[in-house]
Amino acid sequence: MGTNENEWENEEVTWDVTLLVNNKSAIQVAKHPEHQSTMKHVHRAYHWIRDQVMYKQITVSHVPGDENPADIFTKPLGRLKFTKFRSMLRLTLGQEGHRLGGRP
Repeated sequence: MGTNENEWENEEVTWDVTLLVNNKSAIQVAKHPEHQSTMKHVHRAYHWIRDQVMYKQITVSHVPGDENPADIFTKPLGRLKFTKFRSMLRLTLGQEGHRLGGRP
């Protein structure tokens, strides 16, 4: 099912949310949009996060790349970093030692 691009505009966040980002430019855009003249080409539907930061509904903080477990989903990692991030996300082998994905 598709998502209506305006579906989130009227939603209200009712809990404290911290968005951890490893891109300092993205953090600056979220926190200080008035200084980002090059961002004028971005459709207003994508400004929801920026608006939530302005209304203090979401906090945006930097997470160093070496401490960003989301990298496990987006980058090829060496064994040590993969194991560290897998542990941080509490991903483990399934019952009977099956690997993730269900294969023994």
